[in-house]
Amino acid sequence: MPRRPMPASSWLIDSWSEAARAVRDDVIVLATEGRSRAGPAAYVLRRTRSCHGSYGASSMERLPNEIAIRKKIERFRAITR
Repeated sequence: MPRRPMPASSWLIDSWSEAARAVRDDVIVLATEGRSRAGPAAYVLRRTRSCHGSYGASSMERLPNEIAIRKKIERFRAITR
């Protein structure tokens, strides 16, 4: 699937989530933008009704060495809606 602008992605996440929940109610919805960055994850989580979290895909194992893993995780944990 091609990359989409974040506003479009937020709408699609909610749309797909609603479709999945029409089939079963125990769906867990995760978003990914392919890179491990708290900014885009926060953007999506604050603008969706049904997204439970964000996953950085394979890039999680390639976090830049100069950024402490602990601080990176703390930024994600601090995301609120």
